[in-house]
Parts: sequence; C-alpha cells; structure tokens
Amino acid sequence: MSHRTTDLNNKIICHKTSKETTSNSNRFQYPTINWKQLREKQYENKLDKVKKFLSTKFKTIRLSKSETLPPA
Repeated sequence: MSHRTTDLNNKIICHKTSKETTSNSNRFQYPTINWKQLREKQYENKLDKVKKFLSTKFKTIRLSKSETLPPA
C-alpha cells in the first residue's frame, strides 16, 4: 500500500514540476528583435554623436578665431 502511495506522490510531483517549468518558460520569453530597426537606430545614434562633436568643434574654432581677431 505504501508503494502505491509513493508512486502516486511521485506522479503528482512530476506533473506539478512540468507545469511549473512550462509556466516559467513562458514568463522568460525574450521579445522578437527587428534587426533592421536596431541597425537604423544604432546608425542614427552614431550620426547624432558625429553631429554633436562637429558642432562643438566648430563652436570652439569660431570662438578661438573671434578671440584672436583684432577689433574692427
């Protein structure tokens, strides 16, 4: 009798574990990645960095030129 009870308990535990595993796998699914959009976004970010760098660089050059020019 105890053997049957143990078997029954094992079946219940196994079934419960498999359900938990299934629910866990659903919970941790990663979103689908749109690689084209990701590349475009990275490209836009790089362009923004270049624009910012150039505008800062030219402002610095303009300021330094205006400081060295004699007053008109």
